[in-house]
Amino acid sequence: MEIFTLIVSIMGGGVIVGVMEWIRSVWSAKKEQKISFLDKQIRELYGPLNYFVCQTERLFELNTKIHNAYKIEYIDTKYGNDKITRKNLDEKVNITLDIANKYISYAENNNLKIEEILNKNYSLIDPDDIELFLTFFENHIRSSTERDKSGKLEIPLEIYKKIGDIYFLKPDFIKKVKEKFLDKKNEFDKLIY
Repeated sequence: MEIFTLIVSIMGGGVIVGVMEWIRSVWSAKKEQKISFLDKQIRELYGPLNYFVCQTERLFELNTKIHNAYKIEYIDTKYGNDKITRKNLDEKVNITLDIANKYISYAENNNLKIEEILNKNYSLIDPDDIELFLTFFENHIRSSTERDKSGKLEIPLEIYKKIGDIYFLKPDFIKKVKEKFLDKKNEFDKLIY
């Protein structure tokens, strides 16, 4: 009887160890899959999106600074109306506005890159981001369809007003991409350390 009890206790302990080892390996495999997926999301989707969104945010800031300086220098300041003064002012105004528009052109180029990233990596998009990313796509397509190369609206103004404004990059898109990138990075770091 003692030998039977001894055999059962040895085998029982082995079974428990085996079950525990199996549970640990399943958990470890799931953790590795999660780490691998997060790494791919960060490297191929949310990281590049964050990079171009942050660039565009800076471009908007530069555009705003130029427009603020333009307002102070050319709108709020009173100049004479003689022909030479007006000609000099017109040249400076045009140069200033052209430079401000160049920053918006860079932002539009970034939107092309953002579109490419989203199209290439759609399978990595979190479900709660789909609607926001579709709104980005809608605005991006509207921008290139409803405006000419100079940025002038081609669609009649009455129709445009009924459809709504076109955004280069909505603030909620910028905010969400930056938050998601940081969340993904923090989650990844917690899993690997």
